[in-house]
Amino acid sequence: MADLIELEAVREALRDLIKFLEKETQKIYYTNFKDQVLTVQESGPIYHANDLQSYKKKVNQYLHKHRDQIAIYKLRNNKKLTIQDLKTLEEILWNELGTKEDSLDDLCVIIDTKDQL
Repeated sequence: MADLIELEAVREALRDLIKFLEKETQKIYYTNFKDQVLTVQESGPIYHANDLQSYKKKVNQYLHKHRDQIAIYKLRNNKKLTIQDLKTLEEILWNELGTKEDSLDDLCVIIDTKDQL
């Protein structure tokens, strides 16, 4: 059985293909399907989507508020970072904006989500 992410990927793929159907030969079909509930299974959230959005918002707000800090300035302006700059950015991400584990978990979720799409 497909999960939510797989169904969304199929929906987007079909949406991109629909434009190639010939409009003259298309028939209009009306449907009236009734869904049947076969089983009910409750589980936790999928990929903590809200957590990712709030974390991203928190990071963006922090970067905007501290844009004059030297490490953030270099990062935003594509300047070469020193070892001290990297340590400063790690300190920000892993201590001020969350924990190292949280940051790495969020990164893994982002990578997994992109791989599935």
